[in-house]
Amino acid sequence: MMISTTIGNTALIQWQPPKEMVGEHMGYRLQYKRAEEDAFAVRDFHKTDDHFTVTGLHKGATYIFKLCAKNRAGNGEEYVKEISTPEDLPASYPLNLSVVGLTATATRLAWEPPALAERNGKIVKYVVVYRDINSQNESSDATAETHMSLNGLQPDTTYDIRVQAFTAKGGGPLSPSIQSRTMSTTMPVFTKNFGVKAVTKTSVLLTWDVPEIFESEVPLKILYNQQSVEVRGEHKRKLITQLTPDTEYSFVLMSRGNSAGGLQQQVSIRTAPDLLLNKPSEYPQDVEEGGKVMLRLPGVPPGTPFRWFYIVVVPLTPASLKWENPDDMDLQAVNVTPVLFSLAVSKT
Repeated sequence: MMISTTIGNTALIQWQPPKEMVGEHMGYRLQYKRAEEDAFAVRDFHKTDDHFTVTGLHKGATYIFKLCAKNRAGNGEEYVKEISTPEDLPASYPLNLSVVGLTATATRLAWEPPALAERNGKIVKYVVVYRDINSQNESSDATAETHMSLNGLQPDTTYDIRVQAFTAKGGGPLSPSIQSRTMSTTMPVFTKNFGVKAVTKTSVLLTWDVPEIFESEVPLKILYNQQSVEVRGEHKRKLITQLTPDTEYSFVLMSRGNSAGGLQQQVSIRTAPDLLLNKPSEYPQDVEEGGKVMLRLPGVPPGTPFRWFYIVVVPLTPASLKWENPDDMDLQAVNVTPVLFSLAVSKT
């Protein structure tokens, strides 16, 4: 199999019949995909075919091609070949540029790479271009990551911000601009001691303190991973659910009503890994053993450095029944009664 690429994002695949063939030669099967993709595109050909042109290839990408002959019994041994198309400037800009944190002198940004088909190669860096909206003087900063903090900004000032992706060939177009206003140095403190009370594989319980005199009627806002949720400040706690196991999250508490955005505090955590392969089950026991429940505990992946099981018993009440997933249950809200367990773990 021979493959030659063209400047028009196409590749010409040519091949010759197999020198030896067991059974009647029925044709060929060609499979191809970009290396980062999961599924192959599949094309079948007659035994008289000897070439095919693949169109719509991406620039600066590696492709895998597999070709085999077929007889009545099925497909034969595959001939595998990789090619790389030449790089070019990115054809598009980074996606979903957003502000994920604020202080009086800094703005923290996050974005996503350009669409895969428009990267035209490996993205080697991003350049963030920003300016005070009342000035024409632009500043810029570069990073290899998809996030950045702009430091040394002026308090209570609105900035216009754009981001640009670069391959080894150069930079692509600038993204549409967003605006971010830094906090005022005279902003009152609405909350303090913002932190994490508990973490499971799919939820986190956030808590904070408020001043003794707290009369704000404006809800607070919690930002995380480009999502947001509002909460009354006087509640002093919020359970965030439906998270992904074993994943980093950053939570930012903001006062929604302040013109500067009002970042109060920020905390980062990693959710617990998903180690339990299945749910616990009730162990067969004598029905006359009142007040006792025997459980068969689930297995964990081999080699996992776990030390013990943590078991919580929650009474069935209207408050506890509203949660579909036990990991998302606010244990303090349902008034869990401590229960003492005698736990025996069998290796079988």
